[in-house]
Amino acid sequence: MNKGMNKVFRAMFIVMSTAMLGLSGYGAYALVTIPPRVQQGQKDIEEMLRENQEKAEAMKKQQQENLTDSENGTGEEPETVSREGNGMRFRDAREMRVVGIGDSVMLAALPQLYEVFPNGYFDAVFGRTIYEGMNALYELEAQDQLGEVIVYSLGTNCYIHEEDVEELIRHSGGRPTFWLSTYGVSNDSNEVTLRVIERYDNAFYIDWETLALANRSAYISSDALHPTTEGSYAYANLIADTITKEIRRYELKKTKHIKLAALGVLFYHGFPTVVKGGYFGVLIFFVLSGYLSAYKTSDLFPNGRFRPLAYYKKRFLRIYPALILVILASIGALALIDPNRLANSQKEVLSILGGYNNYWQIGMQADYFVNLTNTSPFTHLWYIAILIQFDLIWPLLALLYRTVRTHSSRANALLTFTILMLVSFLVMPVQMLFSGEVNITAIYYSTHTRLFSLMAGVVLGLLHQENLHITVLRFRHAAVTRTIYLLFLAVTVLIYFTCPGTKMLVYFPGMQLYTLAVVLLIEILQMNRKHLQYFLDDRLSEWISRCSYDIYLWQYPVFFITGVLFPKGLPFLAVLQILLIVILSIWSHALLSFKKKK
Repeated sequence: MNKGMNKVFRAMFIVMSTAMLGLSGYGAYALVTIPPRVQQGQKDIEEMLRENQEKAEAMKKQQQENLTDSENGTGEEPETVSREGNGMRFRDAREMRVVGIGDSVMLAALPQLYEVFPNGYFDAVFGRTIYEGMNALYELEAQDQLGEVIVYSLGTNCYIHEEDVEELIRHSGGRPTFWLSTYGVSNDSNEVTLRVIERYDNAFYIDWETLALANRSAYISSDALHPTTEGSYAYANLIADTITKEIRRYELKKTKHIKLAALGVLFYHGFPTVVKGGYFGVLIFFVLSGYLSAYKTSDLFPNGRFRPLAYYKKRFLRIYPALILVILASIGALALIDPNRLANSQKEVLSILGGYNNYWQIGMQADYFVNLTNTSPFTHLWYIAILIQFDLIWPLLALLYRTVRTHSSRANALLTFTILMLVSFLVMPVQMLFSGEVNITAIYYSTHTRLFSLMAGVVLGLLHQENLHITVLRFRHAAVTRTIYLLFLAVTVLIYFTCPGTKMLVYFPGMQLYTLAVVLLIEILQMNRKHLQYFLDDRLSEWISRCSYDIYLWQYPVFFITGVLFPKGLPFLAVLQILLIVILSIWSHALLSFKKKK
């Protein structure tokens, strides 16, 4: 037994000795060969950083000269890079005036950054702390040279505190700010930055750390900190791709200020005798629907190929899950309270899901203004029917725009759609003029009479997608933008309380003029979006914007069913109704968002 154990220990000793002596021999070899190689690598990195620092200083000098020339009226505008994808121009970060403020990590990628962002300017310094970054920001701010987007790559050389990040965001002038995560640093700068970013609409996170970790051998130099040449290209392209994606979301979020005005629809359905003109809010939704569809036209042409099925799938998932949920829940509630109300429900639900409910209601002679609270919990879904019909034809309209633009010119494509908009402008007054006895129900519900609001939004969305704006509407002072916005809200409130739907002037020129006012407001807000960065930016308006579709779906069923349940009314019934709409909207939005995430 002892002899056997001795043999085992002897064998283990020999194996271990062989391994350790081999490791020691390799250690001796490494001691001779590796330090010089690593030192040379570090020298190469230092030399690269020194060269890039000289380039950065040269670019800074050029920036000062351009600023001086601009003040003297002799400077030239930076060249705009046109990225032609799928035959149609879209806004890409690579053509923007991106300003970067960073430390040696950004400095290491300087040539690649200027290659990716030819209109950009990057102020990167070896060993820079966040406090020195603030000084760089203040200097650029004083020169009015902050560009369109600011990118920060700070935190490698110091701890970052929340107040430091907030200070930089506050001095951005409302511009979108992007924060690169640090790699190879043991402090908690990334966590601190993320906490602050979550509190601001115009702050975004670029996760360089995760990308670098996943490709460490290829992207990170021997000093375990700075990017290699390949890593620098990945670093620059990650910035560009993140900016492109987030900027679109950021710009579209500014429509939330307009959606607030559409709350009139909610109050009209609840209190039609008081908020008698609240139905005007639907025009806002139509304009925004056309605008957002056109603004995201490039989504229909990924990699230059027409992909309508992906668009239809996306729109189906956006519209139908919540719609079906509200319909079935409402029918379930009515079945418990008053089943007799469901006599025509099968045909009505079929018309809703089939996308022709507006024409079904015309056929049923359902006067929107006379029978608003007596007919069905789904009277308001005529609007969804028109949206579904528009979604069905939009890919074909987008294909028409792309075809004209590709084979003729951008100007002709925009002219074509402007003509379509002008034709749709005339549809409602022409129908009123030549139809003999005016049928308000047909005028109000028909798709063709609502096309102008959709097409007005489409034309503006196409202009913005082409990065074309009415420059005279860019204001220097935030007070001008805010005054115009508040004036629009005041006029809207006045309309809500004074314009019943039985007046002929409502249909011409009332709806057309209000549609043009909404279009003009969107243009003003997009041109001066930084002016509203801290104006009406609160959790309530953010929630209303995010859940506007859920609110629209639930509002009328709640008013209708509570009216059936309490025919004689209740004290504070209106408060109960609004509370139910809020609770149900939060619930359905959270439920469907959770399923999407899963």
